[in-house]
Amino acid sequence: MKKALAFLGVLLLGASVGAAAGVTITATLKNQAISYNGALSSQQVVSYKGTTYVPLRSFSTLLDVPVDYKEGTIYLGANNTITAPVATTKDKFTFSINGASTGTSSYDNKTVAIIDMSFTNNSGKSQSPGGTLFNVKAYQNGIQLEYGFDSDLTENDAYTSVMSGSTLNYGELFVISGKSPITIEVKEFMSDKTLSKTFNLN
Repeated sequence: MKKALAFLGVLLLGASVGAAAGVTITATLKNQAISYNGALSSQQVVSYKGTTYVPLRSFSTLLDVPVDYKEGTIYLGANNTITAPVATTKDKFTFSINGASTGTSSYDNKTVAIIDMSFTNNSGKSQSPGGTLFNVKAYQNGIQLEYGFDSDLTENDAYTSVMSGSTLNYGELFVISGKSPITIEVKEFMSDKTLSKTFNLN
């Protein structure tokens, strides 16, 4: 059923694109009973030439899959990239959380999580991701973790300057206790926008 609904959602997306290109269709709008994992609901759908189209928003709610629309792109599922203005609408950057691994800091022999991140500078001037753009925090078992230190464990750090149009791959270290999952939160300064990603540690 999940695959079938996913297919219907994709079909609706394709129909929307076609409509944007100037294609006009005649279809029937009706209420449709849909059962997912034993839960029955009624959804308003479109029937066209023997195919049922479920609205993308209804489809995402039914399967508990986040959906978002931003700058001409529809995002299904977790969107692990922030694209946001900095100071003015002309100063922009792209930031992403790419992965997590574990290691031991030679500085103080503590076990740390190494968070792999990337930052693309589109602001028109050189800047670094740390200090001026982001507040990066990590949590384990709901408790905020302290920052770790070891330059040998990361290729670059958050205070490496990046020229406009270039991308920096860098890491942040956090001291961990055990192998329970950790959640990384990145908050843009002077903004309510927060990026969150949970990782299982091996």
